[in-house]
Amino acid sequence: MIGYDPKELARIYDGKTADAGDINALLARKDKRFFNHNGIALYAQSLRTPSSEEDLLEMLHKLEADLVEYGMRHLGTVLKEHILLDAGCGAGGTSLMIHEAFGCRIEGVTLSPKQAEFATKAAELYGFSDNVRFFIGDILQLPCEGNYYDIIWACESTEHLPDLDAMYNGFRRVTKPSGRLVIVTWCATDSPLGMSIKPKVDNHYKTNIHTREEYLKHAKRNGWTIDKQIDMTDMTAPYWKLRSTSEHRTGSETFMAEGFGTGALEYYLFTFDRER
Repeated sequence: MIGYDPKELARIYDGKTADAGDINALLARKDKRFFNHNGIALYAQSLRTPSSEEDLLEMLHKLEADLVEYGMRHLGTVLKEHILLDAGCGAGGTSLMIHEAFGCRIEGVTLSPKQAEFATKAAELYGFSDNVRFFIGDILQLPCEGNYYDIIWACESTEHLPDLDAMYNGFRRVTKPSGRLVIVTWCATDSPLGMSIKPKVDNHYKTNIHTREEYLKHAKRNGWTIDKQIDMTDMTAPYWKLRSTSEHRTGSETFMAEGFGTGALEYYLFTFDRER
């Protein structure tokens, strides 16, 4: 099991953000929407064969943006006066898209100074600086007072956290009584193949991935009511298969493609409502 080491995670993502040759940085070159998450193919059968590496990178970037587009449908009612926390915001690509769609105020929190710097510059470029801001911090130690956020979005950040009770309890503390929580996450399974792939995932990404059942159990006992649980495993499998053919693959593609392609790993979107 990999321990939670915020300093090490900050170092890793500082490096990824600063490395112009990193696949995530390459995908963000044109529009400055930098993602560190899976992509999804809503209609996998319609995916075409890329004509070049550049074409392949553009396809991957679109699939990653499509995940955000799909996830935004499950944020509930979002008003301009609402405040949304992007918990583990990475380099800010998702925050930019959500603000562009709804006009709400967004606060993004990341452990990585380089990610916060990139995200802040991107917000300035888009003219969103007054309403989209990024901070260096730990989502387990949010400094704001209670009843502050209307919505929390946590996309592929909770995999790093060993203590889901602490996470859900912390999120409950800072949300309003009507608060909404959306989590997008890789999930482990207890299948033999799943158990063999989990250590590879955890070692590569410095995670401690949890099962779907663990997410639901810990949410319930910390004051969150499940609204939806959407299995996106079949939607993300084509993304990893496509990424495994890239000249810029990172080494994780083989076991990630196998995991999602066989269901040994699962990819879920959960929506929760805060119990009053």
